[in-house]
Amino acid sequence: GGALRLAAGAAMAVGGAASGEAIVAVLLVPAGIALGLPALLRLSPGGTLRAAPGVPAAIAGMALLNMAFFGAEAFVPLMITSVRDASSLVAGLALTASTLSWTAASWVQERAGGRVTRRAFVAAGFALVAAGIGITSAALAEPVPVAVTAAGWTVAGAGMGLAYPSISLLVLAGMSSGEEGAGAAALKLNEVLGAALGAGAGGALVALGDARGWETAALALTFGALAAVAVLGLRVAPRLAAGTATADVAM
Repeated sequence: GGALRLAAGAAMAVGGAASGEAIVAVLLVPAGIALGLPALLRLSPGGTLRAAPGVPAAIAGMALLNMAFFGAEAFVPLMITSVRDASSLVAGLALTASTLSWTAASWVQERAGGRVTRRAFVAAGFALVAAGIGITSAALAEPVPVAVTAAGWTVAGAGMGLAYPSISLLVLAGMSSGEEGAGAAALKLNEVLGAALGAGAGGALVALGDARGWETAALALTFGALAAVAVLGLRVAPRLAAGTATADVAM
């Protein structure tokens, strides 16, 4: 029941914001928040919304990480093909480069996990995601080569490769014996919700801008807001347990 209320509340809030109609937004967004927020609180560990130290901060960090990265990624192809009039091949190459850097960074954090704390990897990951979004959004300006999007999104992908697996391991390591399933469920719930809210809120803003003839400005504002979400994640990172690969194995 809680999961259904959360899904319905999120759909109402995002749908109302994306409707483009003020009266619809005024009715649906508050109603969606009122319906979904209590369910989210029940389905997440206590203190998640305020990023309390330990597991709650890790789960909140995962929501912010996915909101920033996947929210921005949803608009990278649109920027390349619509604003810069480049081909879909260029957009595909940018996303592929991000996938490769994510994989490479995951390999790095696994190999260096015994010498660098998971908390440090998460902080570095958030910093790279914020920087990657900023670099990518620079291509909204005509004088900037469109190839910059691939470079920027490669940086963002590397940030995900460092932070994503580190947060997942910190959550599992921080759960009491027998509660790993509940921790994994809460982690996945906040992960998916963060990505949906990032893309949904950004989509609402871009749709509003497109309807009024300022699509480029709306995209710039969207990228800026999502980069700010990644910066907020930097504030959450110090609240995570330190954790190392050695500790993960011992656990």
